[in-house]
Amino acid sequence: MPYIPQENRKKHKFLLQMLNSAIIDNPADLSFLITRIMRRYIIGHDHPFCWDTYSDILKALDAAREAFMEDVYRPHERGKKKENGGVF
Repeated sequence: MPYIPQENRKKHKFLLQMLNSAIIDNPADLSFLITRIMRRYIIGHDHPFCWDTYSDILKALDAAREAFMEDVYRPHERGKKKENGGVF
């Protein structure tokens, strides 16, 4: 789900440029920013306070987590396993 077409990414260009200059150096700041983006989605939605809206947010978070796991976390762990040996 986070793999949106390039033309859709263009509409977020300004926000992404601002994020590139932001210092996000601890989990609390990261969590705060993620929470504010979720809040923005709720407020900007046609039916802000309903189960479907909340469910959409959870699906997006799950998809982002899975993309992170696949693209960042698992490759890192595979490298460490190759470097240090398995545990099982």
